[in-house]
Amino acid sequence: MQKEADLHKSLHGGSVRIASFRSVATHILPEVIADFRSRYPEITVNIAERFGHIEVEQALRDGQADIGFTYLPTSAEFQAWELLRDEYIVLLPPKANIPADQITWEDIAAYPLVLLPCLPCGLALHNHLKAKAPPMCTNSSIVEDSTIVSMVLKGLGAGIIARLAAEPIPKEVQVYSLPVPFERVIAVAILADALHTPAVFAFLETLKKYAQATTKICNLSSQFVSTTRKK
Repeated sequence: MQKEADLHKSLHGGSVRIASFRSVATHILPEVIADFRSRYPEITVNIAERFGHIEVEQALRDGQADIGFTYLPTSAEFQAWELLRDEYIVLLPPKANIPADQITWEDIAAYPLVLLPCLPCGLALHNHLKAKAPPMCTNSSIVEDSTIVSMVLKGLGAGIIARLAAEPIPKEVQVYSLPVPFERVIAVAILADALHTPAVFAFLETLKKYAQATTKICNLSSQFVSTTRKK
């Protein structure tokens, strides 16, 4: 028991427990964990997938995870910082022929709209559509992101979904920004009053390194797009 306790006080053993929803677990954590293990091979990293950010936050409260991924803003019981911003996009069937910068709510409403349920993870998007879009015929009983993408691919409707959740997007599917842009702010969170091991803090530093690299890439991409448009 003493040996195990000593390992948790160092970077030569111990574990990091992470609670995450699917899109982050699929597209972000593998790269971060690979980087982390290259420097701290003796530390175990355990991932517990949860349906959405509400369940992730509860896992932190219950002591089932050291680090979790949620959305900003969140409550004061957590210390949280922004990891990345994930745009909500419109997916239209392969035969859609609308200029990328001219899509309207009416263009979207021409198709049955496929969305994730309002609660828990779809609440912010549903509120955005309620405030900014005209009433549309929706199917909100779909609970898997991949189902939305597959239905759009087969021409069964239009989808509105966070880009990270939609990946990988088939090349045949038409992708657009919303007429009124909207995004989710994905954050890294820990309990504000919890005590953490050096292993947890080392993993947090790895996440910050990833966030800084992602921000730099996004800024360079934006500069390239701006320069191209001026030309």
